[in-house]
Amino acid sequence: MWPGQHAPTPAHYFVRLLADRGILRRCYSQNIDSLERTAGVPAERIVAAHGNFDGAHAWVERAPGQVERGAKVPIDELKQAVIDGAEALLQLNTKYGGLVKPDITFFAEPLPSRFAELVPDDFECCDLLLVMGTSLQVMPFASLVNFAPSSAPRLLINREAVGPFAACGGGDAPDGYFFFEADCDAGVTKLAQLAGMESELSILIAEAMGGLGP
Repeated sequence: MWPGQHAPTPAHYFVRLLADRGILRRCYSQNIDSLERTAGVPAERIVAAHGNFDGAHAWVERAPGQVERGAKVPIDELKQAVIDGAEALLQLNTKYGGLVKPDITFFAEPLPSRFAELVPDDFECCDLLLVMGTSLQVMPFASLVNFAPSSAPRLLINREAVGPFAACGGGDAPDGYFFFEADCDAGVTKLAQLAGMESELSILIAEAMGGLGP
C-alpha cells in the first residue's frame, strides 16, 4: 500500500490547473496517496483529511491507555524499515521510543488539526464546490458538502449520485446541487472543455508524462 506505485490521473492535473490559475481555494482529499502533491498541487492548497505518507511519527504510551504523538521520523527511514521487514521495524520503534507509523488517520483517530482549522474560512468563501469520486458516507468528511453557502453551486462528478446529490434528475435535489455521471477523468475533461481549459489541461498532462519536447 506504500505510495509510488501509481501516477496522477487527469483529475489530479485538473486540480493542479485550478491552482495554477489561482482559482483553487483548497483541495480537501480523503486519499492517502499524495497524488495531488505528485501532480504539482501546492502543499498549502491541500488538506489531507485522512493524512498521508508524507511524514511519520512515533506514538508513545505515556500512561495505560494514553498514547501521544512523539518524535518525528524521516519517512524514508520508515519506508526502508517496511521493506526490510519485521525486525527492522522493531529496531525503528526502539530507536524512536514508540510505535512508528506514517501520518495517516486510522479508524476512530481524530482528523489532522489542519482540517478543523481551515474548514470554516474555506467554506465560508466558497463560490463553487467540486466533489469527485466519493461515496459521501465517511463522516465528518462527507458533511463538507453542506458547509458551502447556499449561493455556491455544488457539482458532483461521480459514477453514481450519492448523498444529497442522489435526488438530482428527479426534481427533488436541493437548489444548486448538480450531478454529472462519469468517472473523475472523463468528468474533468468535459468540465475543462466547457470552461475553455481543455488545451491547458492537455498540455499539463503531456508535460507531466514527458510527451512534449523542450
